[in-house]
Amino acid sequence: MQSTIDVATGCVVVAASPSRLRSTPLGSCIAVVLLDPVRAIGGMAHVMLPGRAPAGVGDGSRWRYAPDAMDQLFVLMWEWGCAPGDLHAGLIGGANVLQRPDDTICNANIRAVMQYLCRYRFRGIARDLGGCVRRSAILDIAEASLWSARGGDPPVLLWCARQAPVQASVGYRR
Repeated sequence: MQSTIDVATGCVVVAASPSRLRSTPLGSCIAVVLLDPVRAIGGMAHVMLPGRAPAGVGDGSRWRYAPDAMDQLFVLMWEWGCAPGDLHAGLIGGANVLQRPDDTICNANIRAVMQYLCRYRFRGIARDLGGCVRRSAILDIAEASLWSARGGDPPVLLWCARQAPVQASVGYRR
């Protein structure tokens, strides 16, 4: 039986098939998703801020920061036996949902996660980033697929590791 695990802000979760990981709503936050389709292991970090956590911040708040959360996500994936060359990656979120003209956090979050991911060679990085609409990310580990839901719309497939890449209107790039 498939269970759905909600990944809230500041959380990092790794699970095996048949679990499904689903982010709580993403505004300026970004869901960083990793999937090893061979081992049927997936992970998600729900990051909120671009820089490293200040000294003295506990794990409960530390995973809100992109580099710290992504470090933790990679450590957990490695502990589950995943190798960087086998991973597919996805990024969803980073929207200016309050439509503030002086907003800088959205772009700073996008830059932070992209710079971090560029250190690794993934099979592909699917993206649904920016704009002004809230999103949620859904990683179906059993189906090896990543979905993005915008606003109240139904989820759209960004990629499926068991099929050819999907050229989705939501910004898939290889």
